[in-house]
Amino acid sequence: MNEMNKPLHRFCEWLMSLAYLNLLWIIFSAAGFIIFGIIPATISMFAVIRQWLMKDTPPTSKAFWLYYKTNFWKGNLLFFPFVGIGYLLLVNFRLHLLADYTLPLFLFYFLLIVSVVYGLIFIYIFPIFVHFEYPSSSYYKNSLLFAFSHPYYSVLLVTLSYGHFLLMNVIPIFLLFFGVSLWSYVMMKVGLIMFTPLQARPQ
Repeated sequence: MNEMNKPLHRFCEWLMSLAYLNLLWIIFSAAGFIIFGIIPATISMFAVIRQWLMKDTPPTSKAFWLYYKTNFWKGNLLFFPFVGIGYLLLVNFRLHLLADYTLPLFLFYFLLIVSVVYGLIFIYIFPIFVHFEYPSSSYYKNSLLFAFSHPYYSVLLVTLSYGHFLLMNVIPIFLLFFGVSLWSYVMMKVGLIMFTPLQARPQ
């Protein structure tokens, strides 16, 4: 292969791998009837990406399935309350936008603060879950600790997440191929920069 074409070839392979991983995420989310499948599928995606970034590359589908079945119950039990809180926050803000319903000002600011905390936990908890072995009750606490002890990285992750959201809105077809996998890759990539000096779980 022409040396000049190698970077382009590697980039195309990377895109194809992300698209395939996104497809696996859709299939395995649907296999759990969405409500039970989306959490273990997301954990599996982050775990596979972590392996890529750490230069450990077993067959993607085999690794995905292994992580999915290993984390199906643990992941759902840990994240279900978190998803429920997010749903309640979303409902309250949607009600606030209705013309005939306005939250009291103090309650609006309280929900705003809770939403910021929720968002920070959200961008950290999946990378932390697949990289560290903590007691189940510690993942939320450690996500916040990482968020507030690394403010520059937190701002970067929030900015990148917002940029990804805008990209998916501008080019909706990307949602099908890279909607979750590209965001997960970026979150895990930045996360590993912070996590590498610390003790990690075995690959």
